[in-house]
Amino acid sequence: MLSIVSAALPVWPTALATWPSVTTTARAPSGAPAWEIEGWVTTYTSIAAGELDVVTGDIESLTGRAPITLDEFLRANPDSYGHLVAS
Repeated sequence: MLSIVSAALPVWPTALATWPSVTTTARAPSGAPAWEIEGWVTTYTSIAAGELDVVTGDIESLTGRAPITLDEFLRANPDSYGHLVAS
């Protein structure tokens, strides 16, 4: 399921060292201020480094139900990504 969605998304370099320059270049045409682009860059770099893979009980505490995976969500909600996949 994730492969369907990921095929529609841009390909990012796998080498962590290249992420800041690639992301900055990719986001520059958006017209966003430099501080916002820097926020994107640091977020993407943290994700790539695995720094945001911590699992907590916060979702269940806040919502009263167990969290689901992205794959589970996509299977249950195909309309959420249909516009990304070519027919």
